[in-house]
Amino acid sequence: MQINELSFADYKVTSTLRDSNSLCISFSGSYDITNSKHRGATSIKISAWSGVSIKIYEIDEMGKTREVLIDPTENSEPFELIQEVEQKDQQLFLRGFGKESGSWMVYEFTDAKVDVKIE
Repeated sequence: MQINELSFADYKVTSTLRDSNSLCISFSGSYDITNSKHRGATSIKISAWSGVSIKIYEIDEMGKTREVLIDPTENSEPFELIQEVEQKDQQLFLRGFGKESGSWMVYEFTDAKVDVKIE
């Protein structure tokens, strides 16, 4: 199954494991868009990317949204919920809410290998 055939919007992120060039995110479940079925515990492993960027959108003291670019080599904030997954050409986008800040976040991977496992 391909990542663009699944939705994770209604499922919590149960764990996030990261090393220098891989990210494994586990979910309480997923929704199979193609077959209109709820699936069990699901994990995605993203690896071997050539580039990654992480953006967090924060509200400043004036009430305006500002985009903050995070250094991906640092200990970046994991997701609480991933609301959108988009795979387009060589780009993979994960969009959702941060576990610690609650802020909207966007992870963008270039040329990544993506493996999906459904229990």
